[in-house]
Amino acid sequence: MRLDRIVWGKCFIFLCCCTFLWVPIIAHGKIIQLTPEDSLIKINKIIGKATPGTEIHLLPGVYPGELIVSRVKGTAKNPIKIIGSTGSVIDAKKHGILIQNSIFVMIDSIEIKNAERGITIGGSQQISIINCIIHDVQNYGIMNYNSSGTTIGNNTIQRSLKEHGIYVSGEAQGIKIHDNFIEDTHINGIHCNGKILSPIIERNIFHRIGYYPDKEGGASITIVGGASSALIQNNIFFHIYGQAVTIGGPGVKIINNLFHDVSWSILLGLQGASSLSFFNNIVIEKSAIPFHILEMNLNSFTSNYNYFSLKKQNIYAYNGGTYTWGQWRKMGFDVQSIVGDIPVLDPSKGLKDMDWNYQLSRNSNAVDGGAPFFKDNKLPPGIGSERSDIGAFGGPANGWNEHAKIMEK
Repeated sequence: MRLDRIVWGKCFIFLCCCTFLWVPIIAHGKIIQLTPEDSLIKINKIIGKATPGTEIHLLPGVYPGELIVSRVKGTAKNPIKIIGSTGSVIDAKKHGILIQNSIFVMIDSIEIKNAERGITIGGSQQISIINCIIHDVQNYGIMNYNSSGTTIGNNTIQRSLKEHGIYVSGEAQGIKIHDNFIEDTHINGIHCNGKILSPIIERNIFHRIGYYPDKEGGASITIVGGASSALIQNNIFFHIYGQAVTIGGPGVKIINNLFHDVSWSILLGLQGASSLSFFNNIVIEKSAIPFHILEMNLNSFTSNYNYFSLKKQNIYAYNGGTYTWGQWRKMGFDVQSIVGDIPVLDPSKGLKDMDWNYQLSRNSNAVDGGAPFFKDNKLPPGIGSERSDIGAFGGPANGWNEHAKIMEK
């Protein structure tokens, strides 16, 4: 291996002609730069020998898949990082990156295309997938099975031909999925199926879920198969073919989201979907009836301080029957919720991909209209006082970052 492509922490590197080069300091590790000219065998061998604090940089160019991260162990203070740069692309046939039996590994800023699965994580702990672009995959953009502590953040996932954008399965806890843009999936955007305890799903944007390459239908988020106690907050759902959220497990909280143009329903509550709560959400729908929940689950369902901009449709449907607003409120639901005109900016643009601006209009009564026990974490994007605004830009998790381009005009 060439010495000029390995950088040890806190050292000089001796080069030919008796010259010295000062290099960056990386404590407890080294920087390794790889190029597309390096063979896949060599790349995977280097990854397999990485020690805590190692940074493996993929220089621009097209790499074959699959990169294998197996039995690699970083630490909380010094994770092992595989980092791409502008133009670093993995063009794969099966997995773009396969991570198995590893701990404290970060994948950062890599583009992956044409794989069956973009990134697969199995039997691992504390894996972070951040700032990646994964597109034109057969099955899943990212799959996480039997792996706890996974963070999936600030990624773009587009065009899943047969399945989902993100699939979390098996047994896991400590899953956080945040600030991703998920577009054009065949079935679900995020599918949690298994004993997944308390996943946090926040500030994601879901667009054209269930549409690609044709209208299969699904849900932007599913919590089923033993998954429970999910926190779904500050997400934007628009142009969805199917459900916005399908729940088959208990204790799910749906807070400060925005739903617009969903074909079937906003919330589908299946058997097992007990103790659901629905607060501070904006629903903008021309025809979809928002709630389809098994009657047996209504006794533990709470819904209030939401904003509904509907046409003439009813609010709840089950078993062929529907409930009017009056019937719904007599049952104790959405008593303090608001029914009114579209509360966001630029309604004249209509629904045209990313042209809609979902920030609240300052004169809307959705400003400071949320539940009094929630507060806007950040002002802006929150408007008015600290009391929570209704919708995706209010509430405790409204710390949107630059990835949320839909905020911009």
